[in-house]
Amino acid sequence: MEFRELTERYDLARILHSGRSATVMRATDKRTGKEVAVKMIQASPAGFEEAAARFEASAAALAVLRHPSLPTVLDSGLTQDGGAFLVFELLEGRTLDSLAGKLPPESGMAFLGQALDGLEALAARGLAHGNVSLDNLFAVAGADRVPHVKLLGLGSGIFRHGAAAPELAQGGVPTARSDVFSFGLTACHLLGCGVAPGDSPAVQLPFALALEVENDAAFREILERMLRRDPAERPALREVRAAFRQALGQQDAVALIPPAMPVAPPVPVASPATTVPVPVPVAPAPAPIPEGEVLQEINDEVLDALTAPPPPPPVEVAAAPPPPARSNRAVLFGAIAAAVVVAVLGGIWGLRRPPEPAPVSAGPTAPPIPPPPSPQAVMAKLEEARMLVAQGEDRRAEEIVQALSSVDQSALPPAACTRLAELEGLLALLAADRLPSDLARGLKEGDLGLLRSAVATGSGLGADLPAGLQADFERARKLVELHRLIEADAAEGRHAAVLERFAELEALAPGVSDPLELRAKAAQALETEAEALAAQARYDEALAKLAPLEAAWKGREGLTARAAAYRKSKGDEPKQAALLASIPAWERRKKPHEALDLLRGVEPTPHLRAQIEEARKRLEGQLAQLDKAPPEITLRDGYFLEYSRGAVVELSFRVSDDYEVRSVKLMARPPGGKMREYPLEVSRTAGYYTAEMPSSFHQNGTVELYVVATDISGNEGRFGSADKPMKLTRIGSNRL
Repeated sequence: MEFRELTERYDLARILHSGRSATVMRATDKRTGKEVAVKMIQASPAGFEEAAARFEASAAALAVLRHPSLPTVLDSGLTQDGGAFLVFELLEGRTLDSLAGKLPPESGMAFLGQALDGLEALAARGLAHGNVSLDNLFAVAGADRVPHVKLLGLGSGIFRHGAAAPELAQGGVPTARSDVFSFGLTACHLLGCGVAPGDSPAVQLPFALALEVENDAAFREILERMLRRDPAERPALREVRAAFRQALGQQDAVALIPPAMPVAPPVPVASPATTVPVPVPVAPAPAPIPEGEVLQEINDEVLDALTAPPPPPPVEVAAAPPPPARSNRAVLFGAIAAAVVVAVLGGIWGLRRPPEPAPVSAGPTAPPIPPPPSPQAVMAKLEEARMLVAQGEDRRAEEIVQALSSVDQSALPPAACTRLAELEGLLALLAADRLPSDLARGLKEGDLGLLRSAVATGSGLGADLPAGLQADFERARKLVELHRLIEADAAEGRHAAVLERFAELEALAPGVSDPLELRAKAAQALETEAEALAAQARYDEALAKLAPLEAAWKGREGLTARAAAYRKSKGDEPKQAALLASIPAWERRKKPHEALDLLRGVEPTPHLRAQIEEARKRLEGQLAQLDKAPPEITLRDGYFLEYSRGAVVELSFRVSDDYEVRSVKLMARPPGGKMREYPLEVSRTAGYYTAEMPSSFHQNGTVELYVVATDISGNEGRFGSADKPMKLTRIGSNRL
């Protein structure tokens, strides 16, 4: 068994990932000058020799294994501190744990097929992964710029099993059957399947997946068999592959991607609306993507295309001949009458036309289809609106009527549709009468809801809009149209545009309302994206995300502090990464308190916060194990709590602890005086603490005293106490 020093060949730059079992660092190979990823695996002393032997055999097999679903292993070895390391090619991409339940079924199945390729390649050489999970499925952009999954987590399973297979939790050695269990659980998480626990777990497929597979019952059965507690009841990897192909209607071959088969070139995209087939043999995979945006199209465009509702059918309206000249009031009533007719016809059309099919959700579970509304419930709303009009609360009545959907209206009988049309006509008349006051109040208070209602009413009047209202109406219309553009930007996720347009809106109407809180939501979205970037140490990109906020909403609460924190974190990151990398050395030396002292007062950067907190807890746990008992204090041999008249008294105490003493205090009270701390001369190497009391202090009388020793963990040991002090007495005097 040969041990190596990592730094002899590799310059360790910064931590890429840190967990309980391993730390991955970006490094430079001094021999080749290439950047690599160094995975340092922590090991338990128990059974290390056996695990180390298996590690060396596995690493040797991995070094000659070249497979598209596995990272290339460049170097390996055992470290002098009782761990191991693997050196991989440096990969750029993202893990699939953030996309669990969000991918289209065919894309999720494609990625699982690629992971299955890697597991089969390992099994063919007698190796098991032992650590299959979503955060170890890593999507990278291949040479053909098509996302491809690589299986990370190699090597960790030999020393500590991260998988969920029951036999591994009981100390078993990873096998292909345990990989089948972990792969099945990972597949369920990625595809959004529900899993009921038990010896024979039940799996529930999401609606979108059940529609996609050829035989959903057979696919559910293979997943349930993969999750059996008894390894002998689980299928082999080859059987899993055949079941995946059968689920997708591909029964002409067993292998999803033969090892020698090159990945097909990507299909060019004709237009943003075109459905893009994906060049992965198991099923269509995502379209080619730009560098640094791995899986972005899958997460956004593909999902949006699947969930976009169908456009409503076009309605043709015959043009009416121009009416003769009439008074404004006559025109108003004519418009109301036309609205009544359209409403009645719309109600009848809503009764006769079949209901539109609900869009299929691409999420993990299909939302339940709501039951149709009962006619009684809709008629109760209609009656409530009519009562509100009678009470003079026509605004509230208008809100109720506008909230009635076409589905609600289709539940009404013909007579009720007529009453609804009459009510809508009456509300239109009342809205026209209050239009001047609505415009004035809406502009004064910046009430967009009120302005939107007023603009709708004024637009219905057309040329009959009173001349005195034209200026206010145009101003209100600009505000409403600008807010509609903001709504469109918000719906498309253009957060920076939302903020820019809202700044323009406020310039036109200071103090304007934001009834849908679109500005706050856009700001929150950008801040969330910035926080995610900061968590990856991409501070310049995080600050770029905040730039639209700083330009368009300078008064945003906490914005200045957030930007300043990112700038500070950018400068602190290298120092904290170096500190984090030094902590294992303190743990090996069993000096956790010194590492904790270094961490005290450190404000972790977003990228390193979790790792530093984990290290802090680990150190505190080690300290608690090392420093359990309080210090012990004894009077040294040859020293007594008595003295001769006029003599200088010398007291010496031995203080010991199971870890380390932090402080020792001697408290003493001379005859007739007050208790106070008395100075001690410290000999830490010998553990002695000595004090000399002249006669001017003891005054040939009795001195009350006690000693308190505190260790690193705050445990206290005592020699006497404030309530029951020890007594230093003169020889020959009366003793209490």
